[in-house]
Amino acid sequence: MEFGGIAANKGIRLDIEACTDAVHSDASLVEQILRNLLSNAVKYTREGWVRLRCLHEAALVRIEVLDTGIGIPAAQLPYIYDEFYQVGVASNSSRDGYGLGLSIVQHLVKLLTLRLDVRSEVGKGSVFSLILPAGKGCLAAARTEFRETPFSRAQQTGNARLLLVEDNASVRRATSMLLELDGYHVTSVASLAEALQHVREDNRVDLLSATITSATVKPELRSLPHCVKNWARPCRPS
Repeated sequence: MEFGGIAANKGIRLDIEACTDAVHSDASLVEQILRNLLSNAVKYTREGWVRLRCLHEAALVRIEVLDTGIGIPAAQLPYIYDEFYQVGVASNSSRDGYGLGLSIVQHLVKLLTLRLDVRSEVGKGSVFSLILPAGKGCLAAARTEFRETPFSRAQQTGNARLLLVEDNASVRRATSMLLELDGYHVTSVASLAEALQHVREDNRVDLLSATITSATVKPELRSLPHCVKNWARPCRPS
């Protein structure tokens, strides 16, 4: 398990508690959120432990990532989801930490209409809590570890070339990253005009992902009628 090895090398303990609760959400995006949270927790814990657990609360399931890490000052909590912001590092310094990882987490949480809470105390650690709607029933067997499967769906995509249209730069970067992990070759643009230019240059496009309505689609993109808002169906521009 990827985080288990990193934690062991740092001399800290990683505990992943068994959980049989089911939730109603996108499995791959929830997994990406938890991976980012675990990565940050392990990175910023110098001694002690990191724990992943779930708690059932009425119609909700709370998945928590707890650590005994460096903690986050209360004054900095409002900024931890800003791009490239790193706890305890001056703005003109080199950074590689909380920054983009938590920014992606925040955008994915909003995309899934979930809730993410955080509480932290400097020198004692942090708790990030992801709140999801409970699903029906429960899992037959608890999963106590993440499998190494970042490219497991690549064979299903067939290395398709996907054109992503998204005007929010942060969401565009996060979505591109996730799609590339799934095996797609992604070209991302910020507007329909850029998408049209890409198509007019005779670039191959198998899939189109765009938050647009059919009324706004130009003729060159109408040849992809079932791909608008739906990047699970292959197609090509005429």
